[in-house]
Amino acid sequence: MKILQLFPASIFVLSCCNEAAQARNIVTTNNGIAIATTNQSGLRRSLVTYDANTSQQDVHQFSNLPNTIRGFDDVALDSDGDVVAFAIDASSGLVCSFNLSARSSTRRGKVSLQLIGCTTQRVSTSPFVGIDAQRGTLVVSGGTGGVSTFRYDTSTGRLSSRPTIRNQSLNEIGHPSVTLVSRNMAALCTDTRSGFGITIANINQSSRSLDRSRSYLYVANGPVTVQNPRRNGSPTVVNVPNGFEALTVDVNSDRSIAVFGGVIQNGARSAYLELDISDPLNPKVVTMEVVSGQGRGRITGVASAGQDIFYVFDDDSSSIGHARIQQTLLEDSEKTICSIPSPVA
Repeated sequence: MKILQLFPASIFVLSCCNEAAQARNIVTTNNGIAIATTNQSGLRRSLVTYDANTSQQDVHQFSNLPNTIRGFDDVALDSDGDVVAFAIDASSGLVCSFNLSARSSTRRGKVSLQLIGCTTQRVSTSPFVGIDAQRGTLVVSGGTGGVSTFRYDTSTGRLSSRPTIRNQSLNEIGHPSVTLVSRNMAALCTDTRSGFGITIANINQSSRSLDRSRSYLYVANGPVTVQNPRRNGSPTVVNVPNGFEALTVDVNSDRSIAVFGGVIQNGARSAYLELDISDPLNPKVVTMEVVSGQGRGRITGVASAGQDIFYVFDDDSSSIGHARIQQTLLEDSEKTICSIPSPVA
């Protein structure tokens, strides 16, 4: 799941609400192709794509995956190219890269997703995992297992077989999710001894270490909040519709929209929420839409680009939901609190 994007300058957003292994996650390219993990029986080693331009969904299976990979738990895209996708298996601690294509040369516009290769040295990923990639750097937030980084060739998408930084602890309980601010700076959701927060870490490739840093933040962290870490004081809780509990978030920076997936009615139904973040420190609710999957699962991943919103559920299916961005602001919303994820049994 894409967690954070620059918006604008050095302001960005992050959520700590859904990176548990085996929760379905999703990302999207700028031209409307979504890529998601699947919990469907027999297809955990597969990835699913949905092309908003053709409304075509495909399940991609990879016969030459390493036998140790049991299934994929999170996905990421190279933020510059939109042609290389990455996926991690929390069980084996291995990361794989894939070439993504939707050119006219493919069969009737079918999206092509071809395995490039996988890492060979495992990294720790328990009980949560998240990945993100940018300009040759891939970061793994391994829950209580620390933080790891890999390099990859930006022209071919091939990953280094071994990590440059492996399972480094930042002296906190753990890091459920991560997003790269730049190739050398990562924003890490952090489980501290006093609650969830954000750690900004500089990635020092030469010394193979992570160093803490600071930047301006727009944060969806448990409660959806906005904060400027250079000022003293507590974050401001964002006003959202009464009863909405956020589980996952993505930002569409081109449209100045943040999309949150979550539950309402005490978890009985799923919904997604759009926030207008054209004023990043004063977001406004645009709309809330109730959605459902093929089973009783709840929404676990959202992604947005252009006019499109995609979402997935943990309902043992491979389906990807699709909707269009709305425009009208929603009136009379009230704040709510985001549920913190529970470890996988």
